[in-house]
Amino acid sequence: MNATGVQASLPRLAAISMSLIVASSLFAGCSGLPNAAPNGKEQEKPLSNQNQKQEEHQPVTISVGVRYLNDDEVKRYIVDPVKLKYPWITVKAESYKPENLANMVAAGDVPDLFITNNISGLAPFESLQLLVSIDDLIKTQGMDLSRFEPESLNAI
Repeated sequence: MNATGVQASLPRLAAISMSLIVASSLFAGCSGLPNAAPNGKEQEKPLSNQNQKQEEHQPVTISVGVRYLNDDEVKRYIVDPVKLKYPWITVKAESYKPENLANMVAAGDVPDLFITNNISGLAPFESLQLLVSIDDLIKTQGMDLSRFEPESLNAI
C-alpha cells in the first residue's frame, strides 16, 4: 500500500478504534457476572448465594448512529460482540450524515450513541451540544483505562 492509501485508510481506522473504545466504555458496567474474577472466569459463589436466581435483565435496544462503518463492520465490531456478552441488548445501527444532525435533533430522532472520529466528525456534535463527558461514568464503574493506548485516550 502506498502512502496515499495509508492516509486514506486512517479515518476508517480511527472510526473503528473509536467505536471499540466507545463500546467498551458503555458496556463495561453491564456485566451479568457479579462474581467475575480478574482472569474473566466466574469465581465460586459462596454457599449463601447458591440458591439465588441469576440476575435477570429486561431487553434493551440501543440505537447507534454510524457514519464510517459499513454494515459488515458494524455487525463484526459492535452488534455481534455486544450480543455475545450482553444477550439482552440489541444494537440498532442507523446511518447518518452530519449535515442532517440539526434536523434529527429538532425532530427528537437522535440515536443513543454515535460512532464518529475526532478528526472531522465532532464539530457538528459540539455545535449542537450533543457531546457528553463520560468521566463520571468511568469513575463510578471503576474502568481501568490502562488497557487503552494513551494516544487513543488523549485523542478523545
